[in-house]
Amino acid sequence: MHNVITAHTCSRFGISPTAIRSALACCFRLLSHGIYVGTRKCARHPEFAMFLDDERHLEIRANRDGRATAADRVYIRRCEVIAAINAYRYFHPDDVLGTTSAAVVHGIPLLGLTMSLGPRHTRSARNTPEFSSRLALGDPGTPLRIEVWNPQRPYRSAWISRRQSELVASDMTAWNGLSATTRLRTCIDLARVGTALDGAIATDWVLAQAMKHGGAPALEQARLTLDEALTRCAGAPGVNRAREAATSATGMAESVAESVAMRWFRVLGVDPVSQQVVLRNHAGEHVARVDFVITADDGTSVVVEVDGAVKYNQEAPETGRSNALFREKRREDRIRRLGYRVVRMTWADLMSRSRVRTLLHEAGVGC
Repeated sequence: MHNVITAHTCSRFGISPTAIRSALACCFRLLSHGIYVGTRKCARHPEFAMFLDDERHLEIRANRDGRATAADRVYIRRCEVIAAINAYRYFHPDDVLGTTSAAVVHGIPLLGLTMSLGPRHTRSARNTPEFSSRLALGDPGTPLRIEVWNPQRPYRSAWISRRQSELVASDMTAWNGLSATTRLRTCIDLARVGTALDGAIATDWVLAQAMKHGGAPALEQARLTLDEALTRCAGAPGVNRAREAATSATGMAESVAESVAMRWFRVLGVDPVSQQVVLRNHAGEHVARVDFVITADDGTSVVVEVDGAVKYNQEAPETGRSNALFREKRREDRIRRLGYRVVRMTWADLMSRSRVRTLLHEAGVGC
């Protein structure tokens, strides 16, 4: 599965530990205890070729033409985590997949997904909002640690992290024969062990999925379920961060970048904020659908658009990109003719408090 094999499987096929060690120095990488991932086909180790079942992964890893993107690396790492969870043989009967591992199996986005640096060991002052991501899965092909909750005792090794917690049935769900925290409980836990930003991104995504598949009634039900889960977590470490994250999540964000921007608006005190606004001219004709509309101090409406670079890069590598830039420029001109100011934020802007504040100040928004 996704070019992942285990020592147990190798033994069944007569592949010796010596051959495994040789492959680890060449074309395989260690993911977890007795779990390996193939990175390329290798003439020196033909006995492993039968396990390389995912050509797409091999092509991305080879990256000979430089076209592998951050999204490709995220995809590979998530597949590695899922394959490693499926292959891991040392779960306890009462283990429950949680935090980053549960996020991966549920498809919940993580901002720091492939950062090789681990979480910080210190936190900012109590009254200072943290605005960074503490959670990451690591880079593709590097050793990973499975995260679980267990009611008995905490335990941490190179391969698994067991945090102690008593979970009620309503906070758990089944996944591939294992137990995992529900999507909303996972969002709470990501904020508890990470930061409010980690939790806000996850919660926004889960609420957006509810809205997408069930409309406003499903969104309202998801919010009620989230509030109930937060109530059950009362007194637990980090629950205040989870509550703070929930206040930033609206379920209307269409990308991680929009969730990050919404979190900034909450941190900086920008209010009110309208999302996914359709702009029309005086004749009622559709002009544009924008990410956010906020109000400047002088009463002028300000359009905020985020993550433009990703939209441009979705075009063809040559003429497509310039055409997209031209179309975006004309779209922005039409918005300005309606009397709006326009602020565009890139990923680099969203990662800097000072840059976000500067862009908003230049548009006349005090924060």
